[in-house]
Amino acid sequence: MSEESVALQGVVEPLKWQIDGKGAEELSIHVPSGRTFHTWIGLAASVSDAEVLRRCAKRQLGSLVLIIKIMDEEIVHRIPL
Repeated sequence: MSEESVALQGVVEPLKWQIDGKGAEELSIHVPSGRTFHTWIGLAASVSDAEVLRRCAKRQLGSLVLIIKIMDEEIVHRIPL
C-alpha cells in the first residue's frame, strides 16, 4: 500500500450492493432516471479518526469508481474523494 493510500476494510474488488440494508446482495443495482443512491466505504480498523480527518481536509481519501451501464455501453466514472 502506498503512503497516499487509506487501508480499506477487506479487499479491493467489485463488491455487492444491498438495496435496503436487509435484503439480498447484488452485483449491480438499477437507479431509475431522476433518482439518487447512497453508499459507504468501510475503512480498516487500523485507520485512525485523525488520519481520516486529515485526508478529508486535504481531499486525499482516494476514489470511488463506478461502472455505469447505459443501454449496452459501459462507462467507467471515477469520483475523487
